[in-house]
Amino acid sequence: IEGYGSCEWGFADLILTTSDGSGVEANEEIRIYLESITFGAVSNAAIVARNGGKAFLYGDITITGNCQNFFSAFRNGEIYSFADSITLSGTRAFTTFANAELASFIHCDSTITGSATGTRYSVTGNSVINTYGAGATYFPGNVAGTTATGGQYL
Repeated sequence: IEGYGSCEWGFADLILTTSDGSGVEANEEIRIYLESITFGAVSNAAIVARNGGKAFLYGDITITGNCQNFFSAFRNGEIYSFADSITLSGTRAFTTFANAELASFIHCDSTITGSATGTRYSVTGNSVINTYGAGATYFPGNVAGTTATGGQYL
């Protein structure tokens, strides 16, 4: 699912998989609302927000497949997870679970359960990942998260 421009889209109760690209991409001011979505295997990122695009998560999110990043925000992209839960089925593999770069924002205060391999988070280029004080091990992974060049993990 890839959207551009000033509009709003909403999707609920879907299973998203792809062998070529990302699961959901919010580009150029679009707002994409996702509720009770299952993310299977995705070749790039499960959720991308870039160039001012915004993605919002609600309900119960399930991750049953692997991907490079679950959250990927860059170039002023914003991701807000108001999901009740994010559940990883089995041990999932990510390059980085949450990645924010180039003045972007990821807000997540959902309950996350399950295990994964890969880096927990990366935040660079004056971006912010806000977990409301949940700590450095909040996101799943077996490698510590990193911050650089003005990035902040809260």
